[in-house]
Formats: sequence, C-alpha cells, structure tokens
Amino acid sequence: MGWICKKCGEFSNDNSIVTCPNCGNVRDGAAAAKPAANDGADFPFEPVTSGGPYKSTGLQKLVGKYTLSYGGPKDVPGTGYDDVCPCQKHVNPDIVADKVDMFAKTTDKTPSVPVFRNTNTGKLTILGDGHHTFVAALKSATPVILYLFEAKAYSSIGHSNWKSCTYEKFDVQAAAKTGTKMT
Repeated sequence: MGWICKKCGEFSNDNSIVTCPNCGNVRDGAAAAKPAANDGADFPFEPVTSGGPYKSTGLQKLVGKYTLSYGGPKDVPGTGYDDVCPCQKHVNPDIVADKVDMFAKTTDKTPSVPVFRNTNTGKLTILGDGHHTFVAALKSATPVILYLFEAKAYSSIGHSNWKSCTYEKFDVQAAAKTGTKMT
C-alpha cells in the first residue's frame, strides 16, 4: 500500500512516514487508510511500475493501482461526487449505456482508468481517456481499477467534482475510439 500527498501529488509507498518527503505536508490519516468516501487522497494505492494496460512514458510515471468499489451503483455526472474527478465537460449517455451492458456480460475482467493527482485541486483526476468507462463502472456497481500516474505536466487540468461534467450526446471522433481497458 502507499499514499499520495494532497498538496504536491508525490507518491510514497512508505506508510511509516507522516510528512511528505517532497514538500513536508503532514499526511492526512497517517494511522490508517480511509475507505472510499473522500477526495481519493487516502485510497490505499499499491505500488506498481508495470503490468495492466498502462505504462510509464516520458510525461507520466505509473506509480500505483487501487480497485475502487462502493458496493452499490453511483451515477456521478452533474453531481458533487469528487473522489475521482473529470477533465472533460460531457459524457455521452449512449456510450455509458453500452459500457454498462458490456460490464454486465464480462465478469472475468475488470475495467480500468488512468488517474493523476491534480495539484491545483488536490483531487484524483482522470488522465485523458476513461471518463465513460469510469461513469459506467460506478453506474453498474462494477469495480474499476485506478492506475495512478505522476503526471506533473497535466497537474492543472480537470474539475474539482462532477458538477461541470454532465450527460450530453455528441459525435464520437475516430481518435476517441480507443475502447475500454480491461485487466
């Protein structure tokens, strides 16, 4: 297990330290990891450097993974949900519905999305692709693996909750059809 600093986004897999080795910020919940009911800062990410559908690149370093599950459905677009925040303004309800159907038929694999710590908001934020997958997983109560990246080049993008990301139908561009990553 590991933790990420709310102030600077630094990841550490040393749970014995109480202050961030990068910025000195005092770690919240140092005694024990909190369940999924906050801004994702205390999700118990497991250290990881490879595996799964995502890899480190020159702009982003893969550092952890966590399987998020609430035990029941959540429909987050247009709400104040902020455990994991969006970067885009809309999700297409038709795409979400198709993914919900797909998850109901696929029980041997788990969907996943890349996330990073937004240093402006202090929130976990979806890194590019994965908004529809994330929404469909929560809506269908399907566990979703969050792959945590250090992505300082992208640290200022994203919303502080889902109020600004709503359902809206739109044409899907060919470049956006990457598909759901499954592990």
